[in-house]
Amino acid sequence: MLLTKRPENFKKFLPKDWSEGHGQNYYPNVWLGISVENQHYANERIPLLAEIPAKIRFISAEPLLEGFKFPMSFGHLNTGYSISWLIIGGESGYKTKIRQLELHPVMHLIREADYYGIKVFFKQMGTLLAEHFNLKDPKGGNLEEYPPHVEFLKRREFPEA
Repeated sequence: MLLTKRPENFKKFLPKDWSEGHGQNYYPNVWLGISVENQHYANERIPLLAEIPAKIRFISAEPLLEGFKFPMSFGHLNTGYSISWLIIGGESGYKTKIRQLELHPVMHLIREADYYGIKVFFKQMGTLLAEHFNLKDPKGGNLEEYPPHVEFLKRREFPEA
């Protein structure tokens, strides 16, 4: 798994034969991913990821700072260069420096991922929501602790490798 906030660098650092479309065939065990924390970075990074052939492409929306929609150009990705996996999570750490995950945008993002056939892995609520819901796991990563009204977060799916 190669994860970056700078997908423009993929072309520089991947093997030379990757750029000829061989990434899907010769390197099926290499998953390429980008970090997307808001709409600005979704618009900027998703199209760059879509340009690189790979067996598995993924988006890590952790921490998800605000909701986003997939760029309008996303529809063309269904030609074989699609996004396979979406990881979502809240921010964790010292309470004075972190932001709370908003559940409404997460719900919409999960619905959009379902629409596009993208597998969803909800990693954690983050420190503030874990405290708000009085969870034992300080990062809110134990799905079994989630209250009934947030059942939609109980997603730990994986793409087919």
